[in-house]
Amino acid sequence: LLVTLTACNFPLNPETWYVATTGDNNNNCVSPENACRTIQAAIDKAENADTIIIAEGSYGWNITINKTLVLRGAGPDATSVDGRGIPGTVIHVSGNHLVTLEGMTITNGNDPPGVGGIYNQGSTLAIVNTIVTGNIGVGIDTRDGGLVITDSTITNNIGRGIYSLESALVIRDSTITNNDGTGIAVDGGSLSIYNSNISGNIDISDITAGGGIALWSN
Repeated sequence: LLVTLTACNFPLNPETWYVATTGDNNNNCVSPENACRTIQAAIDKAENADTIIIAEGSYGWNITINKTLVLRGAGPDATSVDGRGIPGTVIHVSGNHLVTLEGMTITNGNDPPGVGGIYNQGSTLAIVNTIVTGNIGVGIDTRDGGLVITDSTITNNIGRGIYSLESALVIRDSTITNNDGTGIAVDGGSLSIYNSNISGNIDISDITAGGGIALWSN
């Protein structure tokens, strides 16, 4: 599967935006001292190719990303985006964009039998040094785009760990384990795995799908 991106006019000097639990969405959000309170507020202020720095703490859910951005947390043990079990997907990425999620934990999404953690529709999404865990529904779902997972863990989701439909999926130095569903399910597109651990995944709802990796081809 060839993933192409439409040419975009990115700013010559991309901006950096800041989010902190002590912030205020009425701030200009362009410094740590004047940070936004919510991730969505910073996304709404940002332009294509900007970076959003997310400080240590727990942040809200149902986040929509519809532009080319880097979202960088303080590390998966420090920054979390928590769905708090409220119905819905924690992070939804849409459109033909380049998006990076780095240094955070995505947890407690609740969308059975849909997507609990991260839903990518059409973008090229990079997930780096991130944990996706404890979601009800698929941990990460990518459709008609690209997904590159590096140095990350997808574990203990009540649903498939990763589902890829007609996408280019690349997994490097990562762990997909103990999900209550197939670890990696690929329906069309392509799959490349390097130096990764896929183990302990059990799909009790469909014994024909396999626990580790399930592949379908159109």
